[in-house]
Amino acid sequence: MKNIFKLLTVTLVLLIGFSSNAQYKRWSLEASFGANNVSDQSATIRDNEYLSHYEGAVRYNFSPTFGLGGYFGYSDLNLRNFEGNALDSQFGRFNISAVVDVFDIVDMRNDTFTLLAHSGPGVSYLNNRLDDQYTFNISNGITGLFKLSNKLALKVDYTMTAQFDQANTLDGFFRTRNTQTNSFVNNLSVGLAFYLNNDDEDEEHADWYVRERLVDTVYIKQIAKERTIVTTPVVTKQECDCILNENVFFEHDSDVIDKTGLNALTKTIDYVNSGSEIIIVGYASNTKSSSEYNMGLSKRRANNVKRKLVEAGANPNKIKVTFKGKDFNKEESVHDLARTVKIIVR
Repeated sequence: MKNIFKLLTVTLVLLIGFSSNAQYKRWSLEASFGANNVSDQSATIRDNEYLSHYEGAVRYNFSPTFGLGGYFGYSDLNLRNFEGNALDSQFGRFNISAVVDVFDIVDMRNDTFTLLAHSGPGVSYLNNRLDDQYTFNISNGITGLFKLSNKLALKVDYTMTAQFDQANTLDGFFRTRNTQTNSFVNNLSVGLAFYLNNDDEDEEHADWYVRERLVDTVYIKQIAKERTIVTTPVVTKQECDCILNENVFFEHDSDVIDKTGLNALTKTIDYVNSGSEIIIVGYASNTKSSSEYNMGLSKRRANNVKRKLVEAGANPNKIKVTFKGKDFNKEESVHDLARTVKIIVR
């Protein structure tokens, strides 16, 4: 069983030991504390002694919808068996679990609350004064996340762990009756999720990232609201009194920098490295997609331009990023000119 535990750990490291240039953070570290309950062939938790569960997790998101996590749990089980004997047992578990963002699947994603489901195999460790043993387990759970900031979320989690091939009951007094599911340990905990890989202060974690969609739902109220919005002027060279005013253009509904934008980036790097400060302003075209979606699209375009400049050697401390969303000054006939990131060198 110890070899199995090591194998699960190595597998987790190999599967998530890589990163990419996605427009969101992928990693999170989680810690929580809470209560226990058990379902066993002989044992129950003693009265008023439930709060003794500690949990930690490291999670990697392959996309805003799917991820993989390593979950670690430890509980002091203050047990009493059906014959009245009291005994404290130590229970530990490690699981590699698939993680699914339920709100993303049902199209309820928002920037306040989300719901994750996690499930996967693992190993449990049981220890008391009578014996200690390793068993296989399956862990299933649901996690609610309340966003506090781009780096932090409040976590509420319920996890049920089922043990298999358990030699003795949780209290150790009795042999189990079969070699199937022998006990369940339930945990309810509250804690925090810390988001890592913070290359950009404005960058969100995959839990809160709104993916690009070719078609976005348009509501009548939203359209009416957009018609009353005061247009945001596009900065011109004359207005900004700048050394350089370049544009990087994008395809429809895309934040990918193509070859036509490399010339503008090349010119900019020389100015940045000579000490000049630059402002990057992202825009999107005034299409029927919602203002919220286009604001996110303009943000991703601007962050991509900054990331490309930094990768090419530009000093990130000299680069300021802002984004305006829809460019209401561009008519539908020239929407291709609105899908841009302006690079302003002062």
